[in-house]
Amino acid sequence: MKSLEPAASGTGFHIHAAEGVSDEEDSVQKSGDLARLVEDELQSDRVSDCATKQAGFVVLKNLAMPSVLVEVGFLTNSSDVDRLKRPEYRSASIMERIIEPER
Repeated sequence: MKSLEPAASGTGFHIHAAEGVSDEEDSVQKSGDLARLVEDELQSDRVSDCATKQAGFVVLKNLAMPSVLVEVGFLTNSSDVDRLKRPEYRSASIMERIIEPER
């Protein structure tokens, strides 16, 4: 598992097919599209992205909508740990960056 390797760095994205949908492939595609949207938005201030992977994490299961789990750094990597300690690195909410504020 790459995230346990000291060399793992940057952001990682995990997706899962929505539960109970008739077209699982379409569901995976929509979650992948969402992951790419998030990745594009975060690209300016994140380093060395990892590939988007399908994963069966509990937080992604039993959802009836596209979903993505975002890793914003790896605690096994000292450079990522240094970045995660900086308030300005942590301050921008991913959701605030993706969804335009209501006007």
